[in-house]
Amino acid sequence: DPNSPLDPDSTRADMGALYFDQSSPQIALSADSLWFPDTYVGESSTKSFTIYNAGAGDLILNGMSNSLPGIFTYNWVPEDSLIAPGDSIVVRVAFSPSDSILYTDDLVIDNNDVQVSVYLEGQGLPVVGIKNGREDLPLEFALLPAHPNPFNPSTTISFQLPVAGFVKLEIFDVNGCRVGVGLEPTRWYPPGHHEITFDGSHLSAGIYFARLTVGDFQQTQKMVLIK
Repeated sequence: DPNSPLDPDSTRADMGALYFDQSSPQIALSADSLWFPDTYVGESSTKSFTIYNAGAGDLILNGMSNSLPGIFTYNWVPEDSLIAPGDSIVVRVAFSPSDSILYTDDLVIDNNDVQVSVYLEGQGLPVVGIKNGREDLPLEFALLPAHPNPFNPSTTISFQLPVAGFVKLEIFDVNGCRVGVGLEPTRWYPPGHHEITFDGSHLSAGIYFARLTVGDFQQTQKMVLIK
């Protein structure tokens, strides 16, 4: 229509055509979740992620917030609120457990594009031993909670040893059939805290059990695989 007003790009509006503002920002994250290693109470672990501006306009970060600010802390400050097109900033998050429990949280990022969030998870470990100059040695054998749990497709299984020993970790389904071995063959481990990643991508969704055997000690825990 020659009598129609000009679009913002100085062209005539066409019937059925839509005008898209190509100067808008577009937020993108390098990760939508951060899984922290098991961390002793009183200590901290750090992870980071990157916020990108993939759009053509300035990305403005209005603020960040989470439900457990004393457990998960981040280094973003208002001075880093402007991200120009093509630029990015790195946000570091620290996990500092105050108790030996599993912590989960969401770091919400308010901005002038779409609101996004990063899922946070970390397991606190009790300080149960004495200092040997490097770490706290546990006083007893233990199979610690797997994280994440539920998981898809992999999870981290942790265990602690007060003394060195031969360790075997097996995975069973609800029928008692062995479907995976985390340590094959049985391996010798020094005292301390250890982690093993179990990949369940070849298994069906359902309930599984991890069994740790160290000499006469044996402990089992339930895990849930979702798909």
